[in-house]
Amino acid sequence: AANPKSAANRPLPFSVKVMCASLASATSPVLLGAYVRDSLRSSAKFMDGQLGGVMQTAFNLGRYPAQPGQVMVFANRTPNATPSGAIVVGLGVVGELLPGELTQALTHGLPEYARQSALPMGQATASLNPMPDQGLPVTALLVGTGSFGLTVEVGVRCLIEAMVKANQELGQSAIKAHLSQLTIIEEMENRAICAVESLNDLRQE
Repeated sequence: AANPKSAANRPLPFSVKVMCASLASATSPVLLGAYVRDSLRSSAKFMDGQLGGVMQTAFNLGRYPAQPGQVMVFANRTPNATPSGAIVVGLGVVGELLPGELTQALTHGLPEYARQSALPMGQATASLNPMPDQGLPVTALLVGTGSFGLTVEVGVRCLIEAMVKANQELGQSAIKAHLSQLTIIEEMENRAICAVESLNDLRQE
């Protein structure tokens, strides 16, 4: 995997912070993953409730992302409501996800969020961010980690690499948007601490 600090074509800078909190505290769009043959539960179910059921509707129609490379951005259509949306990326079959595949999945999702945010006002996802040229914040779970997934350390590294690659892609496109802030949210204190330590290790590389 590429070293986030030594990536070619220096990306626009972004800040990173870790919060030990629930998703209810998220304000910016939340990045989360979905596996094949999985239902909307836990974090996805909570986000669906916050967004008025649009995620469940997509799931019922067979459009909900689950396969690698698939991504869907959902906006919160309630004015000034938070979180302002969700970015769902497909992760494939549970237990088969590799670090490179996770990075690729996240790198697919983040630029799509920026593209949707750059749409003219009045379009479906315009509420995600009205002025993307000023920098887009994004909130993320520790996607792809857990009992049958990757370690927290690997998940954090994949997130940072995806942010770097997404900003590189956006910098080479006509989209006047970049990712300016990443907030990692984790409810379990031990995992949040591990995420902080992983970030510190990355900064020292």
